[in-house]
Order: sequence, then C-alpha cells, then structure tokens
Amino acid sequence: MLTVEQAVRALRREILTALAEDATLPLGATFSAERVTLSLAVRIDPPRVAGGGPGALQVAEDPGPSDHRVTVEFRLGEIPLPVPATTVSSAPAPSADRPITADHDGSIASTGLAQIFGAPGFDSSARATVFREALEELDAAQQRQALLGLGDPPSAGEDPTVIRARHLIRRLAASGPAGSTNGPRLLRELATRCPVEDLVAQAANQWRTQSEWAADAAGRP
Repeated sequence: MLTVEQAVRALRREILTALAEDATLPLGATFSAERVTLSLAVRIDPPRVAGGGPGALQVAEDPGPSDHRVTVEFRLGEIPLPVPATTVSSAPAPSADRPITADHDGSIASTGLAQIFGAPGFDSSARATVFREALEELDAAQQRQALLGLGDPPSAGEDPTVIRARHLIRRLAASGPAGSTNGPRLLRELATRCPVEDLVAQAANQWRTQSEWAADAAGRP
C-alpha cells in the first residue's frame, strides 16, 4: 500500500499535469479550478509492521468501516496566461550556449531561488518540490531547454514532456513572491547563470519537502 505522503505527491503531480492542458471550450470559453479536494481512506499499521516506531499511515486499498478518512484541500494560486515572447523582456533571449557562472558555494542559486520560491520553509517548499518533480523526468539538455524557454510558446516538434515541465514551472514561478511576470523571468535568467543540477540540488537541500518541515516542527519541544 502507498503511504499518505506517496499518494498525495502522486495525485498532486497528476492533477497539475491535467490542469496544464488548458483546454479551450466551444465558443472560446475557458474554465479553471479554484481548489482541489482529496479524500483518502487510511489505516494505521501496527508498530511491528512500521519497524517498531509509531504506526505508518497507509492508504487503504479496500476501505472498510473501521478505516479512518483524511481530507486534504489544496488552494490553487493564480494561473497566469501565456505571455508572448516579445513582451517578456526587451533583452536578447538567453542562449543555451551562454557561459555559466561558477557557483561553488551555491550562493547564487540559493539567493535566486529564494526570490522565486520564497524563503525556505513549509509553504515555499511546495514550490520547490513541484520544481524538482517537473524536471526529474528530463535529461540535462531538456531541463535547460525547459528553463530557458520560460515565457516562450512551444516550438514546432518540441517534446511534450519539455512543454509540460515548462508549463508547470512557469506556474509555480508565477505564484511566488516575485509575481506572475518577474517570477518566470528571474528563473529563466537564473538558469543562464547556474547549472540546472545546482538549482535542483539547492531546491532539495534548502527547501526540502513539506513532510520534512512538518517532522521538524513535530520534534520541537
């Protein structure tokens, strides 16, 4: 059985992918989700199954009357409309061949990501998690392609996985403290200065996951 954390992470990824389609209805009408509510039947494994610690919370595959139910509600942030490439910046578009700045101590990546995600903490870690998960299915060249193309329309014949990753990352960057216009622009510029693997590493090390922040809070006296 899946743990509750695994189930929520997988469902969130599937929901974000579905919402990224932005399908247009007849006569040009559109709709967008305001919130997503998940309801899971769960059961607590006894300590002997969970390795001697507190019982592990598992999603029940065949829910029964004795199982508990957990409801999680996500509030969706503003979903920005695609910005034409000509209005993103008056400067030349970043080039994939542009030299990358050495960032030996990670300070450039950490400072830049803080402007986009927010300071490391429970709330901002959700943006960092989506950032990492959106890039994890891509190879290094595709990751850089996705970030350098933020704000641009998809290219003819572009890999759908790159388009989907770019769409998710643009949304999370637009929902952060930098705002719907500056967030994607700052992340695009940051990708020209730092290797993508450094950005992903900083997102994992500094922002971690909401479960890790929650565990730290629960362990405090």
